[in-house]
Amino acid sequence: VRSIDLDRSGLSSQDQAQRIFHEIMNGGSDPEVGLRSNGQRLVTRIVPEMVSDSDEQTRFPLDDHDVVVVSGGARGVTAAVVRAMARLKPLRFVLLGRTRLEEEPEYFQGIESEQELRRVCAEQAAKEGKRLAPVEIGREVSKVLSCREVSLQLRAIRKLGSEVDYRQADILDGSQIAQIIEDT
Repeated sequence: VRSIDLDRSGLSSQDQAQRIFHEIMNGGSDPEVGLRSNGQRLVTRIVPEMVSDSDEQTRFPLDDHDVVVVSGGARGVTAAVVRAMARLKPLRFVLLGRTRLEEEPEYFQGIESEQELRRVCAEQAAKEGKRLAPVEIGREVSKVLSCREVSLQLRAIRKLGSEVDYRQADILDGSQIAQIIEDT
């Protein structure tokens, strides 16, 4: 089974059919292929199980020039997988996630506990003449903690010798993802 994703922008039905036919006949064995309207061909690399040589070195199926685009952000399991890959080989990663990275307000800096962050948030709002509902305070604190976690993960990946770019993106927005891929 092969999956062929065709950007039909500006292509006639006949051109679309010809590109699909050409890919089937001449494209190779890549299981997932993206065909852009400009003729560019993109493939999804399926990473096979790592193979250990007799000297306990692990062979990794990606090359130094490869760019690994990862959706799912820079937190949780996604970050753990990227760090594991970076431990095997320094690569270039582009991480796509929903978290919008923002500088945290100065009044939050140095505060670690969620409870203390909530207290400071409420106090700061009061100083500004605002009264925030608990759910609004929770959103503000959650945003700060998410940004901190993403930043921490990006630093950890870089410390392992890999390049990493983080892009806020909606994976369901095809044109946004295409632009990110184009810029990469």
